[in-house]
Amino acid sequence: MKRIKVRAFLSFLFLVGMLSSVALFQPCVATNDYTRTYSLTKTDRSKYDLTLTISSSLYQFYSSKSHPNTANEFVTPGIFAQVAIQIRSAFESDEDFANAVLMITHQIPQPQYDVPLKYPVETIIDNIGDCDVFSVLAASLMKAGGLDVVLLEYSPLSSEYYGHMNVGVYLPYQPSSSRTQIAWYNYEGRNYYVAETTGGVEEEGGLTPWRVGEDKGDYSSATIISLTNYDTSSPGQVGASLVTPPSFSPSPTPSPSPTPAPSSSVPLIAYEFIATLCIGSAVTFFFLKYVHGDEKKSSEGGHFGNEKADTPTPEKLPYNAWCICPKCGAYISANIEYCTCGAKLPNREEARRYVQRIEEETDKSEETKLEGRQGLPEPYWCVCPKCGACIGVDTKNCPFCSAALPERKE
Repeated sequence: MKRIKVRAFLSFLFLVGMLSSVALFQPCVATNDYTRTYSLTKTDRSKYDLTLTISSSLYQFYSSKSHPNTANEFVTPGIFAQVAIQIRSAFESDEDFANAVLMITHQIPQPQYDVPLKYPVETIIDNIGDCDVFSVLAASLMKAGGLDVVLLEYSPLSSEYYGHMNVGVYLPYQPSSSRTQIAWYNYEGRNYYVAETTGGVEEEGGLTPWRVGEDKGDYSSATIISLTNYDTSSPGQVGASLVTPPSFSPSPTPSPSPTPAPSSSVPLIAYEFIATLCIGSAVTFFFLKYVHGDEKKSSEGGHFGNEKADTPTPEKLPYNAWCICPKCGAYISANIEYCTCGAKLPNREEARRYVQRIEEETDKSEETKLEGRQGLPEPYWCVCPKCGACIGVDTKNCPFCSAALPERKE
């Protein structure tokens, strides 16, 4: 009984430990993802849908991270390696790759107020930003794709305007797809072509994103911010897939709200609590059934091994004494150890000794020996499955230990 209580207590501690682990490590097992889809178009009019997938843990990492004051410290190319590979699979040249990145920033809404600097992951999920926020995002994606870039910072034209920022992209040649005058800044012997992340060029179909080298002419000079000091950490990866959209289906546009996918009105911790409770219950059931069950069977007639009953047994048994299987209730001979149902029978050492003595002392013909379940002597005898006492078959409760006897099958 003490062993049963100890094992039950250990099972309870095991369950409590599992539930506690959910509370302590819940951010590590969060599985909700954020997704954003952007439409990309090559100069030959080929269209693609780029879907970015960001885990909630990666978003939480950057949103809780300290936010510095300088734009270059927000550049995080390390987490966009997969995104760069996907874009490069369709936009192979450096110029086309840079233009594809600009298409992404031009699809994120821009408010009429100044947005504080934030990390690119936050910009994608929050789905809002302005020139410096978009420039940090574009610089991160371009550097992830192997481009040499700088940030270009412009002073405000007057006190009525904010300052401005865009990206400078190094190309060993002049951009070939530019539709306006080409603008660049020379830095350390390299020409960095202007890459504007906000606004666009008015064309027949409407406003289209700026391309590398195109200049809207609003600013005369810029301060070049080198990206020698940027965030090199890589706490995770932004997932990406690039597909050609079906001709009959329009390309999806980014959602204005940062809703995780799949969406749910039930908090994630609730699902984890329910799942852990189910697992813990299953483990507890296993312990009670297969570990405690063995202990219980030992006290209720499962198998006794070499244990002996504490209660007295009759001194004599009828010839070839019979007993009852504690599992299926079938009549079985006292001198076998296992029933046909596979159950190990209680210790019937006294019955076996008696039968052996009778067989040695009594010379009876084969016809008078008991065979099968026919012609049993009266009264039928059996062994109590709990204490091992030899008792009459007609009794319903053992007279020695008061255990209820199993139903005897014909």
